[in-house]
Amino acid sequence: MKKKLPRKFYPYFWEVDPENIQLSKDKHYVIKRLIDCGDTADISWMLKTYGVKSLKNILLKYRGISRKTAVFWSNILNIKQAEVKCLKTPYHRIRFGV
Repeated sequence: MKKKLPRKFYPYFWEVDPENIQLSKDKHYVIKRLIDCGDTADISWMLKTYGVKSLKNILLKYRGISRKTAVFWSNILNIKQAEVKCLKTPYHRIRFGV
């Protein structure tokens, strides 16, 4: 049986059906959402469930985290901000009206 997301986190996943979120399959999505929206108890649950290594991996490999959250966690985890994926310059600038 696949582990499901605890019901108390459902409000954080407003754009999908939280019943369909699986803790192992949707790990990156869950971590990103909880570090952006969760409170201290939610973060504690996330760290117990996934570990600090998974959180570091998210910061180093994924975009889609708010700048404020990325800066906070890079400071807490002693990761250089230049290494945090979502704090890097976008791949290319979108030029409008050219």
